[in-house]
Amino acid sequence: MKKTTHFLIMVGGSVLWLSFSVYLSLAWIEELTKLFNKTIAITIISGIAYLPGYLSANLFITLLFVKHDYPIGSYQQPLSVLIPAHNEEKHLYATLQALAWQDYQGSLEIIVIDNASNDGTRKIAEKARKNLALKIKILTEPQKGKHHALNKGLKEVNTKYFVCLDADTVLHEKAISLIANRINQDEKTGAVAGGILVLNHQETLLTKMQYYDYFLSINAIKHLQSHYRSTLVAQGAFSIYVTALVKELGGWDEVEGEDIVLTWKILKAQRAVLFEPRAVSFTIVPSSIKSFLSQRMRWAKGMIEGLKAVKPWEQRNFFPLYFTFIDLLIPLIDLCYLLFFLPGIILSFFGFFYLVGPISLYVIPLFLFNYFLIYRIATTQVLKPMNIPFQLNFGEFISFMVFYQSLMAFSAFLGYLAALFSFTVPWNKKEPS
Repeated sequence: MKKTTHFLIMVGGSVLWLSFSVYLSLAWIEELTKLFNKTIAITIISGIAYLPGYLSANLFITLLFVKHDYPIGSYQQPLSVLIPAHNEEKHLYATLQALAWQDYQGSLEIIVIDNASNDGTRKIAEKARKNLALKIKILTEPQKGKHHALNKGLKEVNTKYFVCLDADTVLHEKAISLIANRINQDEKTGAVAGGILVLNHQETLLTKMQYYDYFLSINAIKHLQSHYRSTLVAQGAFSIYVTALVKELGGWDEVEGEDIVLTWKILKAQRAVLFEPRAVSFTIVPSSIKSFLSQRMRWAKGMIEGLKAVKPWEQRNFFPLYFTFIDLLIPLIDLCYLLFFLPGIILSFFGFFYLVGPISLYVIPLFLFNYFLIYRIATTQVLKPMNIPFQLNFGEFISFMVFYQSLMAFSAFLGYLAALFSFTVPWNKKEPS
């Protein structure tokens, strides 16, 4: 009942913000009709002002409710950890070593699936099996594709829960304990996404901007959705799942957004998907524009694949139905940002304010308030208790605010085209740190 009350407050407050925005924008609509007809004008303003403002209000109001007041507990049963690895010889050993350092009191069975690697990935896995105090099983999946590797590994899992972990992701020593305990607290939970921070954030300006993206934006969205038990992505980089449920659902589909599709199938099965921000992992992110665009194209295409596999109206619970419907609006926001907001900013320097009105600028304070709230939540409830350092650099943060959304919107647009025309997004390996 408390979640329902929070949801009604969130929607009610957001609708008030939206109504106020519409009232203030009436003159702007009239100005824009000098360039477009009224329907197109309203659609443009919706994409660059109304919808971003409404969604920002959703986030702002919900973050006011977020508290990690659930018990920590001590789940100690055996766990399996699936690690699909394609050409990960540079990162795999560190990933496995971090598993050896976990404070988890139960036993861990590590299943490394060598997915058509042509480097020394298997040798690294064998070295770790010899040197580390871990039970490591090494499988080979010759058919390239993460879903093939995961499905092969799933056949070997006999534990109640299993963890998915990317081969370039390093876990905090308490990560397994925290995420295992969280999924075990409620039998209605089907999966829990772990928290992800950037490991190689000092490499380039791009990795520094992604540092803020993961810390402020991605984690904030997961806080929002998890508060209503409807996290839309239990990411393959680090999440835990109920084994019997995933096997019942047929494992991972042959798509590029396999973790998104699986998550939406779990939600459709009326099982909760939560977020455990204290279960922290550190991942390698792309350090070049080419690899970044490739990664985010796959993410955008994966969202469309999720919408195709499980239509929003097929969700049987209201909260996931609401949030998956929100995802239907994201392409419109991205396209309006690229086609109208950015050109509008340029035109405004020459005194033409048709495309960028005051309502679109009013959204900026909401973004800043949201970033402040998630910063407070993350530092007080996650980083300080887990002894994880974080230092805000004003210049890097401004770069993130000014430039990053343009890269995101452009890569997402390419991803939507890839989904629309059904072509495979080229996979560019992340550069070593």
